[in-house]
Amino acid sequence: MKRIIKAAMGCIMLLAISCSKQPLGIPQSVNTQTNDNANSASMNTAHYIGERFGGGVIFWITKDSLHGLIADTVDLGSYAWWNGIYTNAGATATRIGSRKANTRKIIVSQGRAGYYAALYSAKSKHSGYTDWFLPSKDELNEIYKNKAIIGGSFFLSGYWSSSESNENQAWGQRFDDGYQYFDLDKHYASHVRAIRAF
Repeated sequence: MKRIIKAAMGCIMLLAISCSKQPLGIPQSVNTQTNDNANSASMNTAHYIGERFGGGVIFWITKDSLHGLIADTVDLGSYAWWNGIYTNAGATATRIGSRKANTRKIIVSQGRAGYYAALYSAKSKHSGYTDWFLPSKDELNEIYKNKAIIGGSFFLSGYWSSSESNENQAWGQRFDDGYQYFDLDKHYASHVRAIRAF
């Protein structure tokens, strides 16, 4: 009888120790895996074109849907490309991903004072973000292709890109028919829609 009581007491103690280390019915390995999956999901969230995110609307994404470009929901206004001086800024890149380098080259060439498209884009603090830029030619075209998804108001007349053609001209795009023109004079006031990346 004493042996049975001792065996029963031993089982109760083992059960008590086991319960204090882990909740009943949930093996340790399952908890760890569940937490790892949750962390992985939060770090690798897929996005989509048209999603409201990061201060605007996503209009272009990478193949893995983890990174992309965001268009502001409103125009900054109408501004000239230049700051009153014709220069070769060296902002000739047109591809997606060129906005930041182009915008910075324009500002170095045209100065940090005044009223012009690249400077206003870089100074924007819309939705609390400070990393807005003037889109490159190809980035601007992606905005045009997705303007209905982005929503809001777009002017049918031209928008500036940050892509320069030569000392006197830069790339712009109409938003009625999508026509991209390389010969828009830099002194011309055109609409400005800033973008940022995530």
